[in-house]
Amino acid sequence: QQLGRLLRALEERGVLARTLVVAMSDHGEGLGEHGEGTHGLFVYDSTLKVPFIVAGPGIGGGRVARTVARGIDVLPSLLDYAGLKSRPEIEGRSLRPAIEGREMSDAPAYVETLYPQREFGWAPLFAWRTAQHKMIEAPRPELYDLEKDPGETSDLAAVHPEVVRRLTAAVLEWYRSAPSAEGRAGG
Repeated sequence: QQLGRLLRALEERGVLARTLVVAMSDHGEGLGEHGEGTHGLFVYDSTLKVPFIVAGPGIGGGRVARTVARGIDVLPSLLDYAGLKSRPEIEGRSLRPAIEGREMSDAPAYVETLYPQREFGWAPLFAWRTAQHKMIEAPRPELYDLEKDPGETSDLAAVHPEVVRRLTAAVLEWYRSAPSAEGRAGG
């Protein structure tokens, strides 16, 4: 309803046709998937995967990109569409090629929630998500093939320990080079 009000106002001012509109969410809701009724406790896609809808001049409708889109990619994408260069201290990359229907290489997404640790004394959860796989670093690591199992119902960690090792190494490498946990937003 509020987005409709905004779009009507842009149209009334005669600027809608030259306005890039991005609609997205900050998180999903568990709604019972994996036993989570809300969000923040686990790192499954039911709470991580959110709408990222882009509309505007030169952007065709109805396209669904396979590229992993991360929150850190929004600002570089908007800067690209505005014709401005991104600055080195800005993380992420422009998703313009994917938005416009071109192929892009995969850029994995790092995921964490510290909520279970802070609120319940449980282990924190970390994940590494690519277009194909998600590895969850937990007391018992989990691995999902998101192409074949988008609901993350079949844990393949025992079947593909080499993939778990490779993705765990990627998570640990990223974690070592990232800002401290206090500087990152925890789940």
